[in-house]
Amino acid sequence: MKTVAVVLVSFLFMISTAIAGVHEKKHKRPVNNVTVVNERINGMLGNPDNLLNGHSQSAMISYSIDQNNIIHVQEVATANAELKKYITKHLDGKKINNSLHDQSGIVKVHFNAYKADNLYISY
Repeated sequence: MKTVAVVLVSFLFMISTAIAGVHEKKHKRPVNNVTVVNERINGMLGNPDNLLNGHSQSAMISYSIDQNNIIHVQEVATANAELKKYITKHLDGKKINNSLHDQSGIVKVHFNAYKADNLYISY
């Protein structure tokens, strides 16, 4: 009798666990708007090799996005004046896809210089 009760309780426990697992919702990873904006900014800028003078450089970009998803560059902090113009030209007044409106922030962008010292072209 005792074993029958233990088996019955075990069986009911397994069924209740299985039913609870079926109804469990899978949660999607929440989208962080800052990460999305950083990815969009990096995609819009690319890597201007001709402006890097063979050295990796970085820039801090202060921006805001209006209700029409237009990005407005407020300030670009970098030692390279040509890179500053390039960033402003490629971002300021451009539309960012998706609904990321009414936000502002600062993003640090790294530009990696690729040296072509060991690059040989043979025909």
